[in-house]
Amino acid sequence: MLWSCLLHCVCQCVQVNIAQQLADKIQKSKVAGRRPVVVFDLDATLFENAPRTWKILWEYASTRGERSLLDKLSVVVPVNWPYALSDVLGFLEHPHLMTEELLAFWKERFFKSEYQLFDVAMPGALELATYCYQEGCFIVYLTGRDVPGMLQGCVDSLVQTGFPLGGVRTQTLLKTTFEMPDELFKQEAIEAINELGQVVLSIDNEPANCNLFQNAWPSAVIAHIESHCAPNPPPLVDGILCIEGLGVFSELTE
Repeated sequence: MLWSCLLHCVCQCVQVNIAQQLADKIQKSKVAGRRPVVVFDLDATLFENAPRTWKILWEYASTRGERSLLDKLSVVVPVNWPYALSDVLGFLEHPHLMTEELLAFWKERFFKSEYQLFDVAMPGALELATYCYQEGCFIVYLTGRDVPGMLQGCVDSLVQTGFPLGGVRTQTLLKTTFEMPDELFKQEAIEAINELGQVVLSIDNEPANCNLFQNAWPSAVIAHIESHCAPNPPPLVDGILCIEGLGVFSELTE
């Protein structure tokens, strides 16, 4: 089942060769003497985080003796799960387990470093990031995760999965506090990213962020990946491309 933002977002279908667009923009940036920059979101963009929730629910069910939920979890694949925990439980046919106790149990773990190691790379994510890095791009991992609770796990997850990290052309930007609104953080991050070079590509699962980036970098390829997003997203502004997955860049990475 695909849990996407389609009911709320109006977007431009990919009718052009987005991979060729990216390759051309990288080359033009280098010819102009400017360093090409690519900006990747992490959750539901480069990483599938449903396995993180799967692990947490498995722990909860194991410690609470919820045999029925354990049986369900043992046969489902944690891919493209809904955004909200209540919807995840509905998908798993256990909506009655949505309690304040379970929500607190989930929050205490989902936003912690050690549980990020259960995330897996989205199909094509590692290949795309590696291609961009090898082409001389500066890679920015721009995530709504926070430094106090998630920095170490964020870095460990990227390293464990093999993404370019730690070199002079990579940077990982996180919120300084958990409470900081994602959009405010990413608006401030735009100013810092502009100092790095010319943005040629940005991919995010949140329509609100895509709109910010389209306004900030109108000459770049701004892509909205149709995984899942926060409730009640705004319509996408003109110029943003919608992609079902990162496989649209496969011709560059094969």
